[in-house]
Amino acid sequence: MSKMPVKHSIVVPAYNEEKAIGVVLDALHAVVDDSYEIIVVDDGSADRTKEAAKSKTCRVISLTQNRGKGAAMRMGLRYARGENVIFIDADGTYPADMVPKIVSQLEQADMVVAHRMTGKNIHPFNRFGNWLFSKLIQKLYGSSVFDPLSGLYGLKKSHI
Repeated sequence: MSKMPVKHSIVVPAYNEEKAIGVVLDALHAVVDDSYEIIVVDDGSADRTKEAAKSKTCRVISLTQNRGKGAAMRMGLRYARGENVIFIDADGTYPADMVPKIVSQLEQADMVVAHRMTGKNIHPFNRFGNWLFSKLIQKLYGSSVFDPLSGLYGLKKSHI
């Protein structure tokens, strides 16, 4: 059986997610095929996040110290081979089965942002802040993004 070329890269920035990363990776593997690559960027975790990720089928990139989620995402982008890049948080907040749906939407769009509909995983204070931030972005930029702080979204790498 020949391996498909990589078309989609999933970047999972992770910091101290030893308990959740394996569950997230298993969920991703259940919904993707060989046209996807999964890249975990361990952002200098103090726990065993890196080892937990290495026990799964994925590429693990380790930063020697915590540099922040943005730095981990940029590192993942640097190594991503797919024409589409999907980011998903490592804490299990987002359903992995949304990844193929995001990829499907990227056929018609340059960027797709998942929207946390129920807010059950968001603290009420953060929910209010997200709502306020969304309204500001919508008003200032005429954007239709409802959850600009989402940890699950995809974009075409050619637009980066």
